[in-house]
Order: sequence, then structure tokens, then C-alpha cells
Amino acid sequence: MDPVMHQAAVPEWVNGPSEEEKAQYRDDNETLQKIGTVVKLPPIVEPRKTRKAMDDKCKCSHPGSEACAGVHVKEAWKRVKYQLGDHAFRNCGFDAMGERVLKLWTAEDKKKLADIEKSVPQNNHEDFMRIALKQFKSERTMDLAKYYYNIFLPNRLASLNRAEATNVINASLDEGNDQDDGNDVHHSKEKNKGSRSSSKR
Repeated sequence: MDPVMHQAAVPEWVNGPSEEEKAQYRDDNETLQKIGTVVKLPPIVEPRKTRKAMDDKCKCSHPGSEACAGVHVKEAWKRVKYQLGDHAFRNCGFDAMGERVLKLWTAEDKKKLADIEKSVPQNNHEDFMRIALKQFKSERTMDLAKYYYNIFLPNRLASLNRAEATNVINASLDEGNDQDDGNDVHHSKEKNKGSRSSSKR
């Protein structure tokens, strides 16, 4: 690594392969499998939009709501699929992201996964895969990983965020009540002091 340019220092290639060696390399099946498929992306014709510009143009009846987010996620999903093309879209795994992961599971499997979610401690979400792998065959490890990252983890984080927000609200209410109680005691003392003064007169 070049410490100045922060670039990998690649030495000049001397005595390169012959044409015969290049031909063998191109015809080697194992090499071709590792190379993969070259995907040419179509040009993106839509101009880049800022988040604020997108929010300002939102036509949803309840902007910022869960339903609103779902609509825009679906629109973005279609846009990415159009830009990449069906083949590249599937190869990247974008066809099985978000709630679409649920389509990989039967109704019985979904119930089993829901039961597993309930058995996982609230603050120890790493246990999900360990428990799930005992319930399902090893062939479903990849599907379980997709479920974990796209369904279980977002739901768990949302639940933790809601719980934290509730705790903050409750703490604020308790603090406000304590202040009110303190004010009531103060007013009561002032009132009693005033009553004693009146009686002495």
C-alpha cells in the first residue's frame, strides 16, 4: 500500500502470458464459473432527488406514516428493478428483500417463525438463528438469514424503539407530577403560614 497515495502498489507485469495461455484461461470451465456474468446496466435517466424534494412532492394522504413509507418503498423497488433489469435484480437478491421474504414460507412455517420470535429475549436477538436452525432443516439457512435481516430484526428494533419512547414519555410525566406535587406542598405551606398569621392578628 502506498502510504502517500493510499492506493495499492501493483508492480509492473513482466513476461506476461502467451496467446496460448490466454486461450486456455478463457476456455477453462472453472475460471469461467468464477468470473460470473457481466451485467450492463441501462442508463439512469431520472435526475437525483433530495429527500426534502421527495417529501415535498409526496401525495400520500398521511405523509410520513407507515402506509406512506410502504408506498414509497414499493416505488423505489420498481425503479431499481427497471434500472438493473430482471436478471441482475434477482442475482443481487433484491427480489427477496423486506416483507417479500415472507413469500418464501408457508403459513405453517410463518406460525413457527412467529413462535420463535416470541421465545427470543428482547435484548438478545442473536439467539434467533440458533433457535431457528434447530426447528428447520439446514437447507433453509439462507432463507432464515433473509428472514432474520428483513423481518425479525426490523420488527425487534422497532419494538425496542417504541419501548424506549414510551419510557421517555413516562419519565417526563413522572417528573412533571413530582414538580406538581412539590408545588402543591409549597402552596400548602404558604397557605398554612398565611392562616397562622391571620389568627395571631
